[in-house]
Amino acid sequence: MRILILGASALTLFLAAFGNPARAAENVRSSQTEVIDVDSPRPRFDLITPGQVDYLRYKVVEGISEPIDTISIVLAIETEAGVPRLHITQRWTPANPSLSRKELDSWFEVETFRPLTHIRRTKKEGTTQTEGFLFSGNKVTGIGDLPSNSQANYLSESSEAPFNFETDLIFFQTLPWGPGYSAAIPFHHPGGLPGSRYVFSVTGSDQLVGPDGRPIDCWLVTSNYNVADYPVAKMWVAKQTQRVVKMVASMDGKTSIIKSILW
Repeated sequence: MRILILGASALTLFLAAFGNPARAAENVRSSQTEVIDVDSPRPRFDLITPGQVDYLRYKVVEGISEPIDTISIVLAIETEAGVPRLHITQRWTPANPSLSRKELDSWFEVETFRPLTHIRRTKKEGTTQTEGFLFSGNKVTGIGDLPSNSQANYLSESSEAPFNFETDLIFFQTLPWGPGYSAAIPFHHPGGLPGSRYVFSVTGSDQLVGPDGRPIDCWLVTSNYNVADYPVAKMWVAKQTQRVVKMVASMDGKTSIIKSILW
């Protein structure tokens, strides 16, 4: 299996350490920025097709690489009570088997990508921690009837309904990236920071080397994740498929968290 080596940000860790929702308004650029809400159809939703995409995640510390885990994402359109839904499952398998592994199960409205439910199971040494969340309007609450739900009493309210931050890589594929395009997206990390808008902007074009040695034309997309004085994170989005194939962000000036798509 051929690997495209990428520099990337571990978004959850990055936001938990440095995100500041109070700065969100400073990042919404009025004239050039599309203000996205959860009830509007996503213009590139048709690019989400059933199948699997895999990433290798690792870190680079002062030039030395160390694998962290692999991320397998499975996409499906399934019918629930006669209504088609987008179903995304993820399996995060650590390179070190003694570390915890994660399984994520998420449901969404078709076309809008509006999140419905999200279940996170963290497994380590024969034990499983279950966290289940219900997205409803501007509230994210714990799923009360989910067995062993450690987040049954969870409640987070935002000024507006958010998207699910733990499925951002797939969500980004639905946006109309192009020259000068920016999007202000309300995201919430279930169980983490309150919902807030984050701005992602196309700042140019670039090329990556594909698995067959041919160049992949990409949009270069940046965001500071509402951290005004922190290095800007970068994403490379393939122009043809709109898929994120590269992400880069420095954690402390010496360490980068890497995600690498597995072809």
